[in-house]
Amino acid sequence: MTSFSRLTYYILILSASCFMLSCKQDIQLEGYYEGSLRFSEHEIMFNRLWLNTDSSFFYLSQPDEDDDWHAFGGNWSIQDGKLFLDGSALFKLWMELKEEQLEVLDYAGNMVIGDKHLTLSKAVISPAIDMDFIATGAIYPNEELPMFRLCGSEKKYPLYQYSGRLSDSSELIPNKGSDPEYFVMVKLKADDLSTIQTDRFSLKLIEVLSEANPCE
Repeated sequence: MTSFSRLTYYILILSASCFMLSCKQDIQLEGYYEGSLRFSEHEIMFNRLWLNTDSSFFYLSQPDEDDDWHAFGGNWSIQDGKLFLDGSALFKLWMELKEEQLEVLDYAGNMVIGDKHLTLSKAVISPAIDMDFIATGAIYPNEELPMFRLCGSEKKYPLYQYSGRLSDSSELIPNKGSDPEYFVMVKLKADDLSTIQTDRFSLKLIEVLSEANPCE
């Protein structure tokens, strides 16, 4: 192989490598993902995940078909080529990046041992359905419209109540500080999950389940 041919060969290899790298960097992770994992004939877990362009996420999980859905929020980032969901002390999750799919890893960020692997696939649009779920976070009753913030998240969602006023509820104890914050575990209702990544997304308070510790 002549020097010119060898140089041409190396340039082609380098160009191909750069192209593959740029393609990997150009993968659009933002969007909606869903997946399920069957543990047995009668046990199946369902999961839904929204990755937002502002690096926030909204995660819904149902341990089994007859269980309540649970919601978690926080920020996502790419660390060592893996997706990391950081929802404060309440929720942390590592995921392996795959084309149009995310595979859940163990708590150390390694592949799960065994044959039970939870994979979430990217969907075109979010489901336009309503859903009840349990969440832990802070309620801000002093806003013009009460707001709710999931632990680990900075986003506040408008909160519509079925009845009563938050300030009149003996179940809510304000956090010390200038701005009243009520840390609680609550049951909420989302009227339309397809709006979760827009300003139109809001929640309804169904029930205050218990007082909770401040998010850490």
